[in-house]
Amino acid sequence: MSRHPPAVEYPVGPRARWVVAGTLGLPVAWALGLLLWVRALDGQSWPGAWWFSLAVGLVLLAWGHWRARHPLIGTLVWAPETGWHWRSAAYRHGTPLSALHPVLDLQSVVLVQAHTRAGLVLWLWLVREADPPAWDAVRRALQVRWPEVGRALRG
Repeated sequence: MSRHPPAVEYPVGPRARWVVAGTLGLPVAWALGLLLWVRALDGQSWPGAWWFSLAVGLVLLAWGHWRARHPLIGTLVWAPETGWHWRSAAYRHGTPLSALHPVLDLQSVVLVQAHTRAGLVLWLWLVREADPPAWDAVRRALQVRWPEVGRALRG
């Protein structure tokens, strides 16, 4: 009996409504906060931090808009023998991942940071509604620690 979770393939894509809403919603929430800050200044001159926040927020808003229009679509693959792989239109045969870290776990949604061996960083939203029967398996696989896998694969 293996110490590692069984193999699983999990789809990653744009179909989750809340992911698109969150990608655009966070910059919009920032903008509302900035407007409240302006009202609180009540005619005073705006501090440099306000202008910096405006610039950063506009960049985030542009990124959120671009990301919503160009979603990352593919399949995250866990195989106990070889570890994590990413398959997509750009990586049809899959590319091995050198690291994978759950960053935010909301039970039915997990934000994952994945690193390819070529140095590319992927931010993936795993959503339960994408494949409910495989959800528990992918969540178990996300808990595997990389050093343990590396030692097990080396023998």
